[in-house]
Amino acid sequence: MILQINFNSGMPVYLQVVDQIKAAAAVGGLRPGEALPSIRPLAEELRLNRNTVAKAYTELENQGIIETIPGKGCFLKENNSPLKKRGAHKNAVG
Repeated sequence: MILQINFNSGMPVYLQVVDQIKAAAAVGGLRPGEALPSIRPLAEELRLNRNTVAKAYTELENQGIIETIPGKGCFLKENNSPLKKRGAHKNAVG
């Protein structure tokens, strides 16, 4: 999974991380049950503060996209997916 941060976009960096992870999950770049990168290595790779990545992961967890398993990491939730539910709802309505 490759994330790209645009520091000049005017959008908060943590929200860019959230949106890109959600997009990767929606198109199958991330599969249910797949581990997300650990906070520290991802922060180093993106040249961000660890707290920024942690805030993004917290937001994703609050939205029901990922789950944190203590001692193991963060994972894309299996069959949770508000993303899939929204897609299914759109298909059913449309």
